[in-house]
Amino acid sequence: LDFDELNRLWDAHADRLLLIMRSHGEAAEEAVQEAFLALATQRRLPAAPLPWLIRTARNFALQSHRSNARRQQHHLAIRQSAPAVSGDTTHTSLEAR
Repeated sequence: LDFDELNRLWDAHADRLLLIMRSHGEAAEEAVQEAFLALATQRRLPAAPLPWLIRTARNFALQSHRSNARRQQHHLAIRQSAPAVSGDTTHTSLEAR
């Protein structure tokens, strides 16, 4: 796709795509931007650009949501497995030796 075609598609679809993605929750702006970046890498214009953009933006938003959820679970697991620290234990453990 050339710049003019991409710009025309942005003007025609970005606002509507953003509204659609906001109804799905978080990271709407980022999902729209990523969808247009993906569109810019296409050799040919999809036959139906708006549905293609919607699907691509939704996929990105789902991927982002899953990634954030995994990251949160990982951090929670680390916090739960870390020993509880109450005060300065360095002095106490040195005295025990």
